[in-house]
Amino acid sequence: RSDAQLNFTVNATDTNIDNVTLNGTKMVQNGDIWYTVNTTSDFNCNGNCKLTAIVTDKAGNQNSTNYTITVDNTNPSVVNESVNDTDYIVRKSDNITINVTVIDANINTVSVANESSVQMLYIGQNKWQVNTTAAQLGCTQIDSNCTLTFTATDKAANLNNSVTLELIIDDKYPSINYTSNTENNDTYFNRNWIFVNVSAFDTNEENITFYLYNETQNVNTTRMIAGTRSINFTTLNSNKVYYYNVTVLDKAGNVNSTETRKITLDSTLPSIHSLNSNDTDNISRSDAQLNFTVNATDTNIDNVTLNGT
Repeated sequence: RSDAQLNFTVNATDTNIDNVTLNGTKMVQNGDIWYTVNTTSDFNCNGNCKLTAIVTDKAGNQNSTNYTITVDNTNPSVVNESVNDTDYIVRKSDNITINVTVIDANINTVSVANESSVQMLYIGQNKWQVNTTAAQLGCTQIDSNCTLTFTATDKAANLNNSVTLELIIDDKYPSINYTSNTENNDTYFNRNWIFVNVSAFDTNEENITFYLYNETQNVNTTRMIAGTRSINFTTLNSNKVYYYNVTVLDKAGNVNSTETRKITLDSTLPSIHSLNSNDTDNISRSDAQLNFTVNATDTNIDNVTLNGT
């Protein structure tokens, strides 16, 4: 840079050296080494600058040597910052690829950081890239934004750290529960439908999926857009045992599910016959203890009553 103090040296030997100059500036002798400390602006240098050291002896004989230095006062240009997760919503442990374009003829290093800095790699055509995680960059948030700052430094120590990229850190699982108008677990109904309703919340909800199974296989899987909270499974076999649960997914890949509930649909009338007692002639006193029996069959019998008993 034009304001950087540089120590210029040259080796000059002669029995009768009178002086050594660098672009007109007298240099100081230290044995055979002559030096001067200057900035390139002292020599009115800009861009590629040619410096000439001239040695003159006491007889007026001269010799010279040249030195070329590039003066760079321009900060790198940093543009097109991006991450491969297009919605920028990630978990701290997710592997992510960060890219940025840096334009500078003399670029030296490019890094990206929040609380911790990670060096980026040059991949050609002014592009720099790094594969990392938000945790490695120092993001400690659970459910909020994390600002990443790019720092590009060239060989003249010009620096640009004005470009940032916002990640949304989401390490929080969605909440989900059944509501009161969803049937309790292990209940029985005479119908051919099952209604399921849940309450769920996540700031970055992606979708919600309702699952229905019978005792041997999946019967229905319905994935719905974020915000959907209920489904009515209809035209089911009205004599079947079913199981259901619900899963909510957010944009960072966090998943939460309800417990699985069981519901039995039963539209078949119980079979009942052969009501008898141990009094074979069916004639009994009012105070006689009798044993009444009946034959009743059903997969899901709840109770059998005799005149309310």
